[in-house]
Amino acid sequence: MFSLFFGRAAFFSRAVRAAVILSLAIVFSASAAMAQEQEMEWSVYSNEDDGLATLNFGVPETDHLQFQASCEAAEPILIEIGADVSGLREGETVDVLFTGDAYDQTVEARVSGLQAEIGITGVTIKTKPDDPIWGAMSELDEIGYGVKGKPAETLILNGAGPKIQDFLEACKAYAENAASEQAAADEDSGPGISEKEAYEEAKDVGTVEAWEAFVKNFPSGFRADLARARISRLSDRAEAPAPAPEQPAAPPAAPPPPAASAPAPAPALGTVDLGPGSASWTNFNYELDEGNASAYAAGVQANGVKLITYCAPGKRLILLLEESPHGAYPQFQERVLQGLSNPIGVGFDPSAGKMLINYSNGASVAGTAYFQELDGSVRVTDPNAQGGFLPAGAEVFNLIKESTASFSAPPFQATFQLKGSKNAICAVLNRCGAAAPVCAQPKPALRPKDKPRGGCRAGQIKVDGKCMSRSNAIGYCGPGYTPRGGRCVLRSQPQAPRCPNGLVWSAQEGCHEDD
Repeated sequence: MFSLFFGRAAFFSRAVRAAVILSLAIVFSASAAMAQEQEMEWSVYSNEDDGLATLNFGVPETDHLQFQASCEAAEPILIEIGADVSGLREGETVDVLFTGDAYDQTVEARVSGLQAEIGITGVTIKTKPDDPIWGAMSELDEIGYGVKGKPAETLILNGAGPKIQDFLEACKAYAENAASEQAAADEDSGPGISEKEAYEEAKDVGTVEAWEAFVKNFPSGFRADLARARISRLSDRAEAPAPAPEQPAAPPAAPPPPAASAPAPAPALGTVDLGPGSASWTNFNYELDEGNASAYAAGVQANGVKLITYCAPGKRLILLLEESPHGAYPQFQERVLQGLSNPIGVGFDPSAGKMLINYSNGASVAGTAYFQELDGSVRVTDPNAQGGFLPAGAEVFNLIKESTASFSAPPFQATFQLKGSKNAICAVLNRCGAAAPVCAQPKPALRPKDKPRGGCRAGQIKVDGKCMSRSNAIGYCGPGYTPRGGRCVLRSQPQAPRCPNGLVWSAQEGCHEDD
């Protein structure tokens, strides 16, 4: 909730929806003074086809941002801003105080990015285009802000006004377009309810039958994938044997003959990782929707498991794990389902499975994972955005920069080698128009400017570092000297011509007989 002392009070809902875009993840570790030294700038990006817009304040062509706001379709605007959150927990609710010239506003926010190797470590704030914070940012030269009880930071706003207005106009337009499309879809579907409403109803009921009814009416899309995952989990629970009903006591019977001992219970599944193998990263067309569609993808084959990455409609990267070839990984489905029974506990679906992605540099990122019964694959996505991982986030950066990545949900684990992943993954991101700083080509080195050649005006020469006319140079050098090579040198004496034998030379008579 916003509480504003800026002439009026404004409030906004605390409800946080599941599929909101999180910001481009870039490390915030500099104060406003450092930001100025590194020439931070405001920039705005929008894509009408995807209904996506972002507003950034950071160093161009680098992974360094202090502020990032994003909106998608009719979703709220998310602000992610770097702040001191030491001693706080990921996802913890905090109050952030913004102050400026005649401006004082308290914002409810959520701590984010504590585990990000690359990503803004600070807070995430949910806003709307008409929230007062945008008006203040458009008018002021700078704003101070900070989590209550923590040191304050400064956000420089020089040049931000026009960029903010462009960003907000794009967000409003995308929201209106999304509302129109939803209204048209609802009208086409007649008196029935929308997919979102049906999903919420099935979630409230929470039975296998409710989820199966949802999938029957809405068989494709991400909500359908979530519904199938829930059906799988509920079915597994239903298959557990129920306790046998009590039977009336029977009269004592003769002792039975000695029976064979009962078989020992099956041993618990141990963690299996068959290793990364030596296969190279490749690009290929990956079939979607039972072969009715395809996506340009990148992938690598490990021993028994294949990692596949492709670009989702929101220009986020989806990660899939598939058993390949079938039967190569021992008890693949059993190990995956057992591992994903450990819920992640945070994000848009806290009940979903938790899959750790461990990189060779020691970084570890928790992903939300689902077993997709339709094709037997495992889908891994950002816990805070069901549409996939941000191209500028830590997960994609590490997939491209590190040497190995292990996907772990014990007793399932698979390790993949990442050599050559940059060309393959960047080809996917570039084709779908996703902005990934790690894929940016380095700028060519600037050609050094030619130094101005020192010289004199036309008709002049330089003597002892001074420009002068040739006649002045003769006087400057004095009798017996001449200007040569930028200095005065002794004038050489002319040699007397050689005369034939028996003759001598004189300046008056030339060659003549010696008197």
